[in-house]
Amino acid sequence: MGAKPGEAFAPSGWEDFYVAFAHLHAGDEAAGRAAMNEALERDPGAWQGSYNAACFEALAGNIDAAFAQLTIALERNRAGVEPFLETDSDFASLRGDSRFAELAR
Repeated sequence: MGAKPGEAFAPSGWEDFYVAFAHLHAGDEAAGRAAMNEALERDPGAWQGSYNAACFEALAGNIDAAFAQLTIALERNRAGVEPFLETDSDFASLRGDSRFAELAR
């Protein structure tokens, strides 16, 4: 299910991040990080991967890593990321940091 006829199913980066977030919410950050890194390695140039990695890191409390990933996502596709900066609840822990205001400009 989900694959084109005659082709093997390959999960998208979004699906890998669902797994990563599920592990994180279950208290297994290491397993979540492994799923996240696999998704990032599979599609290293995608802004969505860096955006989701920023969310993961922010939720995990790794603020510096969250800002690093968010910076990459913005560099790759500012127009795709900006609409979510102020509304994505995953970034709640970042909004009080001066770096967040700098990125949002």
